[in-house]
Amino acid sequence: MDSFQFSDQFQSYVLVDEGGRVVGTNIDGVRVEAPTPGGITIDGDAPDTVVTLYHFRPGDAGAIGLSLYAYPAGVTLDNLVPEACEQTAEQLDVTVTATDGSVTLGVDDIDGPTGSPYVWNDLPHNNYAIRLNGLPSGYDLVTIPEATFDDATDSFNVCIDADQPEVVVDVFFLQDLPSGGSVTVEVFDCPTGTSPENLARDACEPSAGLDLVLFLPDGTTRGLDEAEATDNVVTWSALTAGDYVVQEAGLPEGYTRAIAPEIPTSTTNLAAVVVSISDQVPDASFAIYTLPPEGGVAATDSDEDGLSDEDEMNLIGTDPETLDTDGDGRPDGDEIGLRRIVTDPLDPDSDDDGVDDGDEIVNETDPNDPASFKPSVASDE
Repeated sequence: MDSFQFSDQFQSYVLVDEGGRVVGTNIDGVRVEAPTPGGITIDGDAPDTVVTLYHFRPGDAGAIGLSLYAYPAGVTLDNLVPEACEQTAEQLDVTVTATDGSVTLGVDDIDGPTGSPYVWNDLPHNNYAIRLNGLPSGYDLVTIPEATFDDATDSFNVCIDADQPEVVVDVFFLQDLPSGGSVTVEVFDCPTGTSPENLARDACEPSAGLDLVLFLPDGTTRGLDEAEATDNVVTWSALTAGDYVVQEAGLPEGYTRAIAPEIPTSTTNLAAVVVSISDQVPDASFAIYTLPPEGGVAATDSDEDGLSDEDEMNLIGTDPETLDTDGDGRPDGDEIGLRRIVTDPLDPDSDDDGVDDGDEIVNETDPNDPASFKPSVASDE
C-alpha cells in the first residue's frame, strides 16, 4: 500500500476504510490508523472490503482534510494522547472559508462520502478558516494542534500553497467537565472466618486504621492528607470525570486481604479497584472490607514479599519463592502496589526507558514514565 499509479492530474492520495480510518497515504503528517501493508486482504472473515481513495491534484489547487476524533471523559488538553482515541462517525456542520472571502464550503461540498475524514479538493492556494458550527453530543472543547486558532472568528486557520498543497489535520473533541466529582470509600474490618464467599457485611466493624491512596486518570496520586477523612470514611473531592483507582495501601494488623464487592479490580494492580465518575454520575462511593487470614492462620508467604504464595501462583503469576521475580530491584509486593508505586512484577523495565524499575525508585524517577530517567543510571543490557 505504498504507491498508486496516478493520472497526470493527481500527485497524492489518502485511502480510507469503511470505518473512516486512514489505512494508507503518501502525504507527510497524516496519521495512518489501520495500516494495510502489502495491500487489502479479502478472506472468509471479510469477503467484501470497501475503501475510498481520495486523490489530490497538483498545481495551483490544493486540498484540506479533517480527521475527527472524540476523546473519552477525563482527557484534557494537558494529557491528550492522539493515539488513544478513535475517529467519530458523527456528521458535523463544518465550514471552510478562504480568509479573503473567495471560497466558502460546507459538508455538502465534501469530495467522497460524508464522515471522517472530511476532504475538500480543488481549493486555490490561500489561507483558510476552519469553523466547527457544533460539537458531538456531550463534548464541549475542540482543538486542532496543527492549526492556529483565531479568537476573533472562532475558527482554526491553515494555509495551502505550493510548498504544502494538501493539508490534512486531526480534530480532537474533549469533554470540559466541571471539577465537582468525588470518590468516597468506607472501610470495614471483618471477623475471623470471613471470606469473600461468606461475607456478612453487618458483622464487620468500622476500620480503626486507614491507609488509602487514590490514583487519578493522569497517573498522579492523592493520599489521606488530600482527602476528608472521618472515622472509617474517606472522601476525595473536586475531581474531574474519568476512571479512578483506589487502593488500601496498608492493611490493619492481623488482616491479610481487602475486597470491594461489585467493584471491578484494576487490570494493572490486583491490590486496587476502579471506579468511574462522569457529568451524569459525578459521585462514586463504595465499601472496602478487610479480611483476616482463612482459618485464623496467616497465609504462607515463602519469599516474604507481602504476597501470599497462593496469590502469587494463582492470581499474579510471580514466583512465590523469589522476592523479586523480574530482577529489577523491587520486591513483587512493592510492584503490585503495596508500596503505592505500581509497576509490572514480570517486567524489569515497566516503561521501557532502559532503566530498571528498582533503579528509578532509588534515583527518584518515575518507573512508569519513559521520559523520567537519569541516563547515568541506565541499566546494563
